[in-house]
Amino acid sequence: MTAVSVKKKGWLFMSRKPLKRAAASAVLLVLLINMLYMGSGPVLAEGGEPAPMDTNTQEQSVDSLPSYTEYLEKTDGKAGAGETLLTHAECTGMDDASSLADNYENSGTKSVNIAANGYATWEFNIAPAGLYTVSLDYIVLPYNDNTVEFSFLLDGQIPYSELQFLNLYRLWRDVPVEDTAYGFKTDLIGNDIEPQQEEVREWREVQLTSSSGFYTQPLQVYLTAGKHTATIRMLKETAAVRAIRFQPP
Repeated sequence: MTAVSVKKKGWLFMSRKPLKRAAASAVLLVLLINMLYMGSGPVLAEGGEPAPMDTNTQEQSVDSLPSYTEYLEKTDGKAGAGETLLTHAECTGMDDASSLADNYENSGTKSVNIAANGYATWEFNIAPAGLYTVSLDYIVLPYNDNTVEFSFLLDGQIPYSELQFLNLYRLWRDVPVEDTAYGFKTDLIGNDIEPQQEEVREWREVQLTSSSGFYTQPLQVYLTAGKHTATIRMLKETAAVRAIRFQPP
C-alpha cells in the first residue's frame, strides 16, 4: 500500500500506517544482522585440548568466568610445595603453525614457538595439591612489534577471568650515538633529537600478573595432586617459550 499524503492548513502529513510498517521492517533487519554476527571465536575441543582457531564455535565467555577473588575463595588457601618445570620435552600438542625448536637461532636453546592465533599444550604432574604461581621463560618473536596477548588454560579451561587476557611485553632501548658527550644527537640550532629505539631481544622469565593492574601480586592457580595440562593460546603476536614454572607463592 502506498503512503497517502494529506494537505491540512498548509502542512503536509503522511499516513502513519506505512511509516509503522517501515519502522518494524528496520527493527527486524537489525535483529537478523545481530543474529548472524553473534559468534566471537573458538572454544575448547573435546578432551580439554583447544580447538583449531578457525572453528565456528564460541569460546568461554568472560561473563561465565569467576573473578580472581571468587576463584581464590573456593580454594582452601593452602600453598603447594616444590617446583615443577615444564620444557619443550613436556609439550604434547600444538596447532599446525606452531613448532618445536631444538636450536633456537643457533643458540642451542630448545623452545616451543607459538604462532599468532596458535596454541601449545604441556602435560605435567603436581604433588602436593595447593596454590602455585606460574612463570614463563620466553622471548618475543619478530612479528608486528605489538605487545603479546595470550590466554592461559589449565586442564583445557580458563580458571578465572584474569587468565583470559595476559600480556608479555617487549623490551626497548635507545640506539647508542657517539657524536655528543651527552649521548644525544642535536639539530642545527642545538636542540636534542630524541634517539631512535631498538628492540632488545633476550630471554626473560616473568610471573603471570593481571594485565588490568587490579591485582598487584602474581596470580595463583590451584592444582590438585596428579596429572594436569597447561595451554598457552596466543591472541596477538607470537613468542617462543623456553619453560613454564609452577612454584609455591
